[in-house]
Amino acid sequence: MALILAAPATGKTTFVRNNNQNNAFLDGDDIIFNDIGIPPERPDPADWTEDERRTHMKTFLSKIRHTGKICLAFSNVAIDSFHPGEIRTVVVELPDDVYEGRVAARHRTLRAGCGPRPREYYASQRCYLRELAKAHGLGVFSSFDRAVAVLRMGARWSVPADDVGRVRAAIADDGFVVVPGLISRGSVAELATVNAALIASDAVLSKHLVPSVKCPPSSPEAIVSPDLKETIHQYLNPHLKRASVGVTTLPIARRLLPFINGILGVNPSEDQAYLFNDTLLTKTSDHIDCLHWHQDFSFWPLHLDGSAHVIVLWIPLVPVNKESGAISVAIGSHCEQTGPIINLSNGTDAETGIPGQFDESRFRTVCLELNAGDGIIFHPNLFHMSHPNVTEKSRPAWSSVWAHPTETKWDTSRVRTHPRSKEGINGNVLGKFDWGPDEL
Repeated sequence: MALILAAPATGKTTFVRNNNQNNAFLDGDDIIFNDIGIPPERPDPADWTEDERRTHMKTFLSKIRHTGKICLAFSNVAIDSFHPGEIRTVVVELPDDVYEGRVAARHRTLRAGCGPRPREYYASQRCYLRELAKAHGLGVFSSFDRAVAVLRMGARWSVPADDVGRVRAAIADDGFVVVPGLISRGSVAELATVNAALIASDAVLSKHLVPSVKCPPSSPEAIVSPDLKETIHQYLNPHLKRASVGVTTLPIARRLLPFINGILGVNPSEDQAYLFNDTLLTKTSDHIDCLHWHQDFSFWPLHLDGSAHVIVLWIPLVPVNKESGAISVAIGSHCEQTGPIINLSNGTDAETGIPGQFDESRFRTVCLELNAGDGIIFHPNLFHMSHPNVTEKSRPAWSSVWAHPTETKWDTSRVRTHPRSKEGINGNVLGKFDWGPDEL
């Protein structure tokens, strides 16, 4: 059967012991239930008035936001009431016998005068929650331990989109930050439509991240490299409207401009952030290899002076976890010098074919499990990787690279093979980006 766990999207997430709710789920820790605010004279929600329902939900949501507690709802909590930037929600599915045992205990201790509902009711709620999870891009877990760990992790590294100062500070300190619910469900759907259109049109997969290994194949240090399409599928710059497809990611990028301008310190009355490139990335069920540890900046014909004039944004279009190909980051590794271009298929130096020198044991690493529409923003020098997709479903994501238009300069001598290397002149600033007409 299915249940919901909800927690603050940002800040510290805690458990509290409540002696009046002797219904332990996690090693003796009690969880706050959505029974907060239930009229004591009518414990069965079926008997509530509409005003009582609204009052209960308001109290429940306020408890989550302002106390930092993880809250448990057994069935049909109004997920539509949860803004993902404020409250992060996941669904937990348990074996029927475990679930029904918990329900029975809950009714004995919390709902005097309200007997357990028929088995069919809970079966219908499971179907209902599965539909909601799919519609809202929520992660679905099979254990409380895993779900709670993800909620706690999300709160630890997350900052709300409207707190630009903390977003910038987190990027400077840790090299990355998670922004819950950065784009809407509608924007997620638009990106998915663009990705599907590119796939349906047999658009050519981009090879801009495929290096040329310069050492001779007979070199004993060289490692044979598989084709990158065996690790990930990528479409470069889908913001450029293709006549054969007729769709573009530009409207989604434009909606992010106020947020990105704030992070990069761009004055919108004078200019706008520069979209250097964007990519739709898909790991299908055939992509059972990882994308090795690397720094994105190594691949770009840009000059980086150490300040955060360039950032990377990565947004999953479906819930992601380690099994489906989520990203792991090495916290604080953005302070390292920019290394060589890495062959993403096997982790070798693209110039020599010799194994890369990044030592992940020097850093704390964390796998960032996210809901659809959450965003990871990171420094271009941050070492990161993505895990193999060992599930039966595809993991699409949208990545975009943003730069300050007058503080970022071309350096085409660094990377001559990037598709945009021919556009710039060494030492010149990027200048204005063509955002096109507003109706796009």
